Amino acid sequence: MSRSTEPNFPPTPTPAWITARRTCPFHSVDEARHILGLSPQDFERLKPYLTVFSGSPKIDPLFAPPPVLMAIPGSGKPAVQHILGARKAGGTATIFPHWSLR
Repeated sequence: MSRSTEPNFPPTPTPAWITARRTCPFHSVDEARHILGLSPQDFERLKPYLTVFSGSPKIDPLFAPPPVLMAIPGSGKPAVQHILGARKAGGTATIFPHWSLR
């Protein structure tokens, strides 16, 4: 499918349209495949870890999968294991006491 036949894309993007797309939130995960510089292969690898439904630009440690938690600067295996253990135990207060991710 060419760019001009994809839904929600004008045949020739205008500068105003490009600027608007950069400042608007995504409405679906599939829209991320149009990020400049993101290869189709990289999009497919990232897709299971993307969401547009939270309404927040931040990672929610209560729901993020382990690979996403590992990608947070300053995290590591012990922190991720702590989060996963707290989730399993039903605790939320001590998941990230020193990180402001929510």
